[in-house]
Amino acid sequence: MPPFAREQPFATGRMFDGGGHRELKHGVDYQLTQTIHLLLRAMRTDANRSFEIASDIGAGGKFDDIAWVEPKADGEGRLISLIQVKHVQKCSKKICLNRLLSHEVSKNPFSLPKYFLPYLRIKGNKSSDGLLEPKDTIQSLIILTNSDFAYGNQCGALELREDVLEAVEDEMLFPNSTIRFKSDFDGKFELALRLRRGVVGMPLEFSHCVRDGKRFIHKMGSSDPALNELEAEYWRVLTTEVISKHGNKFTAEFILGDALSRAARHFRDELHSMCAESDGGYNEDLFRKYLSSRPIQYPQRKRASAMRGAPATHANLDAIQPSFPKSAEELDSDLEDFLKKLKFVLNQPDNDDTMQSSYKELSERFDVDNEHPFIEIFYAFLRFKIDCWMNHKSANFVKKADLERFFVNYGDPLSFSGFGSRFHED
Repeated sequence: MPPFAREQPFATGRMFDGGGHRELKHGVDYQLTQTIHLLLRAMRTDANRSFEIASDIGAGGKFDDIAWVEPKADGEGRLISLIQVKHVQKCSKKICLNRLLSHEVSKNPFSLPKYFLPYLRIKGNKSSDGLLEPKDTIQSLIILTNSDFAYGNQCGALELREDVLEAVEDEMLFPNSTIRFKSDFDGKFELALRLRRGVVGMPLEFSHCVRDGKRFIHKMGSSDPALNELEAEYWRVLTTEVISKHGNKFTAEFILGDALSRAARHFRDELHSMCAESDGGYNEDLFRKYLSSRPIQYPQRKRASAMRGAPATHANLDAIQPSFPKSAEELDSDLEDFLKKLKFVLNQPDNDDTMQSSYKELSERFDVDNEHPFIEIFYAFLRFKIDCWMNHKSANFVKKADLERFFVNYGDPLSFSGFGSRFHED
């Protein structure tokens, strides 16, 4: 450890409980520490790798902490990885499945539905004012944290186990430490249901009305044309594939679950999930008997302007762009794409240990001992510069060439010439 780190603590008075800025600073510091370490590791491991990086980029939505951009191999467009850094002060409080699937997005930093909608927004806005240009591709959506999953936790049909996840062998930014959901696993439809609910709520609302013996009233009038198309498809499917022409029972095909469209399958899965929660299991025979015997009232449509409040089928219209999925098939395709790109980097070291790893990166680059005083001085100056860059409301991307220039200007461990003569050794 560098000598300065062995000095006496700056403050030695009585301990007090922090609040205000202290409650938020740990997360900001962790983002800064991880950003620096990512940059230093990338510069050391692949000298020919070109990249640029942004921090807290507005167009990134909920994936705004770090945007990592590098050119495609063929030179046509760019590969973009979006990283959200989450620091947990109490590591013993692990990430349970309920937190991953929760729609309480304001109180839950690990809510996957919270991240799905911004992905649709980013993916759909390939323009000069968006993050993506026409030939760009989102390569990864990464959630990085010092916490871990609470394995064994269950929610509906899905149990969070290690065997529903797989290692990502080709992840370059965080090699040997990145995982994601497998393409197929037991209970996947439960995860898909939770993600779809944040986009189109009609099947869930209809299921609640069936359970409570009420008439389902669909509130029309979304301000988004594409969302109107999606809801129009769901309404058509509800009144043709789901409910029989007699209007008070389900169709035979829906009851059996045979040859259903994606939207009809969505309605059936929501009803099945609701029954399983109340009955404690997913018995298909019992579910079919429930559908066969359950009387239903024919649904109605009303304009949102005639109702009190905003449309209940979608509470996130501000996150929708014109290329929002227009059909259940497109929605499912986007969902599969999201789960393929969604990756987790768990159990990452805290600030102090990550800084020590950055010191090692610097010592290898400069070919000096890890305890050489220059290492801590150089790191502190680099941290100061990046922190200042992160504090600007608007900023330029940091390119690899910018970092290389910084290393040339200030990276002389023998003389410390970049920092002035006061740092010369005796």
